[in-house]
Amino acid sequence: MKKQTESNEIQLAVKSDKAVISREKKTTRILEISITPPEKDQSNTRAPLNLSLVLDRSGSMSGEKLDYVKRAAIHVLDLLDEKDQASVVVYNSEIQTIVPSGNLTEIFRKQAIHKVSTIQSGGSTNLSGGWLKGCEQVASGADGHTINRALLLTDGQANEGIQDAEELATHARELFRRGVSTSCFGVGLGYDEHLLEGMANNGGGNFHFLETINAIPVVFEREFNELVDITLRDVELVIKLPKGVRSYVAAGWPHEFKDDRMILTLGGLYVGRTQKVYVTLKIDPISTEVEPLFPVTLRGKDKNEYIVELAGEIRFASVSSDEEEKSALDQSLMERFTVIEMADKANEALKHEREGDRAGASKILNRSIMDHQANMSAPMRSKFQFMASQMEQGLDANSRKRYHQEEYFNKRSRDFIRDYRLELINGHLVAQIEKMSVLIDTGIPISIGDQNQWHFLNKVHDLSSSYMGVTPEYISRMTGSHVNVILGADILKMQPVTIHQKQQRITFGENNSLDPSKGFLISDFMGIPIIKTSIDKIQTDAFIDTGSKLSYVEKSIAAPYPTSGVDSDFYPGIGEFETQIYEIPFSIGTFHFTLRCGVLPDLLGKALFVTGKKVILGTELFEKFEVVLDFPEKMIWLKNC
Repeated sequence: MKKQTESNEIQLAVKSDKAVISREKKTTRILEISITPPEKDQSNTRAPLNLSLVLDRSGSMSGEKLDYVKRAAIHVLDLLDEKDQASVVVYNSEIQTIVPSGNLTEIFRKQAIHKVSTIQSGGSTNLSGGWLKGCEQVASGADGHTINRALLLTDGQANEGIQDAEELATHARELFRRGVSTSCFGVGLGYDEHLLEGMANNGGGNFHFLETINAIPVVFEREFNELVDITLRDVELVIKLPKGVRSYVAAGWPHEFKDDRMILTLGGLYVGRTQKVYVTLKIDPISTEVEPLFPVTLRGKDKNEYIVELAGEIRFASVSSDEEEKSALDQSLMERFTVIEMADKANEALKHEREGDRAGASKILNRSIMDHQANMSAPMRSKFQFMASQMEQGLDANSRKRYHQEEYFNKRSRDFIRDYRLELINGHLVAQIEKMSVLIDTGIPISIGDQNQWHFLNKVHDLSSSYMGVTPEYISRMTGSHVNVILGADILKMQPVTIHQKQQRITFGENNSLDPSKGFLISDFMGIPIIKTSIDKIQTDAFIDTGSKLSYVEKSIAAPYPTSGVDSDFYPGIGEFETQIYEIPFSIGTFHFTLRCGVLPDLLGKALFVTGKKVILGTELFEKFEVVLDFPEKMIWLKNC
């Protein structure tokens, strides 16, 4: 049943897997509570932020890692405005507040940035001391109008101060009750992901795994963008439970029981993002035909400090056991719940595997697969079977943390932005993904690998061993660099891809900062993206081929333009060849640029350009622009580097 306010306000919906319970035996019901905040209002106003950047500067943070942390902190300070407050706390074995809490005036900002730029590394890791000091700074500047959060970044274990995960989670929960939330950022492979997730869950914030150092500024900015998008804060769900009912909350949402009520703490809700919460009810037999009622109340505070309260409910019909078994099941709800339940079980299994209990970890996950297989898709089942087999063999730290982060975001119904190091190797874009060298190739329809299966983007993908003569071995030989996977259009099309070659970064996931009106439509041929471009105001379609070292044009197009020497390239079935290089002027919308273009061997050129597309845009395009390819939306964005 659904309780709805005005159309431009928050919506609360309460559903169950079935509408009935048994009078004769214990019944298990799954409750789905959906909260949908409004889209951003036209005033574009937001509550002021009150943040503390709590930065690990222990010895393990030295060098490039600390440089990126400082860059991220400075970037966040630049994003804040005068109504916001910020502080900076650094910690190793000692705790130092290098920037006490203050409003972001221009003078304060300059002084804060200078202080951040002077941070140096050394010592051990008093995580609790640094974090508590940061929370203290946040509390000192908090009032009823501010969004208050400590942003804790670390690359290591807590080896001084409070080190027990449960104790830290308890402190986080208590601080959150007092109005100070916590988000945690784990850098590299040395930190304890279960400890940081527990602090974030109980502290009303987010948990992030920063696999690469160049992801640090990206994820810090994402956290900032979420904070300014909070439309309702201090959110609680209150579920009134009749006698004879036990309840269990999925996904690690902090909760407590008071009398006949279960109170869940959700923290903040974000503009336009529906949050679903799942509660399992164990209901004792009902001796009469009474219809048990489960009232649900949502409470929170909007940006204007008004208390928002919405009410919903669900009522179950009491029937015989036979009728209960035969009643209709909401299959789609159960499939959604199974995603959350399996994520919980996966992270439980990962904790066992981390502690050395490989067999126990695999057993937990395989048992859960069996219990939930009726509500699992084939790809989902394949993913968890693969994960279980990997756990039994033993995971490396990188795989363990990536699995953990993926399932954490599944539990929170959020997109996981995956950020990897990208290199230009002999003119080819090669990413380092989970200890694999991956050639990014939008010009090939299917992905190829030196193994049959590959876990990536939260799925297990079947890889071909070759395509039209292309194999990892052949590509490795021709590029002079070892390649494990050629990532083709079949996997690349699953979600948006941002390629920033200058920053040596490739990112998979949504980019919410993009303006649709500033993008360009793309089409495709066999999955290969095609964009409209112009050469001297003559419009033509061009393939976007990240697997091509050079750009190419049809011979007739190249003829009028100046040459600049000769270059070599290769193509399967033809091998290496040389081509004259032409300087060709291109336009895409308001973007004007020149590319070094070759001419393909006659036979190959005729084969590729038979579609009427007379241009191939190769990797040089990605040296000139940051490029976002949104395959699902058939859009591309260019940004000058």
